[in-house]
Amino acid sequence: MNLSTNLRRLRLQCGLTQFALAEQLGVSDRAVSRWENGTSSPDITHLSQLAVLLHVSVDALLGVDDLQRQSAIEQALSACNDAMQQGDCFRAVGPLRRALAAYPNEPELMVCLARALLAQHTEEAAREALSLCRAANGKPARLSTTYGCKQTMALALHQLGKSEQAAQLVSDEMPSFWVCREFLYPRVAPPEKAEGQRQFNLLWLADHLFFTLRDIAKNTQDSAMAVTLLEKAVRIYREVTDGHAGLYEERICQAYLRIAGLYRAMGESSAEAAALEKARDAAEAYAAHDGSYHAPWLARVHDKPVSSHEADALRYHVQTRNE
Repeated sequence: MNLSTNLRRLRLQCGLTQFALAEQLGVSDRAVSRWENGTSSPDITHLSQLAVLLHVSVDALLGVDDLQRQSAIEQALSACNDAMQQGDCFRAVGPLRRALAAYPNEPELMVCLARALLAQHTEEAAREALSLCRAANGKPARLSTTYGCKQTMALALHQLGKSEQAAQLVSDEMPSFWVCREFLYPRVAPPEKAEGQRQFNLLWLADHLFFTLRDIAKNTQDSAMAVTLLEKAVRIYREVTDGHAGLYEERICQAYLRIAGLYRAMGESSAEAAALEKARDAAEAYAAHDGSYHAPWLARVHDKPVSSHEADALRYHVQTRNE
């Protein structure tokens, strides 16, 4: 908030009219009016007097406190985002907790902390995430934060085994596909902008289909069916992400590593080796796109850790184990 907005808000909070405030300052009510509509500003002596009369600091009157608050929040969100991109959801939590201690009840911080906690996949973290979302729900916030809160709440409920409540929340409070921005924008935007949104929609759809198929594969007891589902997820990525080479290879690598694990459980060594070969190729494609192997999950796929920095270690791992 700027000075003019703060001045009006604080004056009204104190129950003062422009005339009453002007009288105490020894200026005209027109001067106060000009300060509040932003056409002029009080001089330095009037600033200190205004702060005393309105029971705030000069920094608060000028909006400096708000700027510091927003800067601290943005730094915490940025640190969280960096940690999450590196696959470290535990490190992501720290900056958000510290920022919330300084600025409690800030909805964007609460929702982001809930998301980081959910990524830990523990019951205790899911319960805390649900509690944070319930506390943030209904607080004034940007639309993306408001619906992000509801989305995270639904995911927390699902993770805690309360799928019926999660489904009801989504059904009752989330916007329909038919009124969403992604559906409407390509229909009304100029052609060049519409095409960009269509491409984004396809990538978004591929992303969600991948996770849906992956989750079904994870929950089925039929290993052959799980392999079929994961291979279908890879085909969807390959077809939809044409022209975005390397962008989604990390996910494809994950899928092939999972397929290799399923083949290992079925005792099919040659099929496992072929899947690991494809995982290596995907890891190399991702490294060429991203500039580095950013895949800590590689070390958690096999019985023994493998290097997350050398895709060749995937092939070497299965070769040495099969000899």
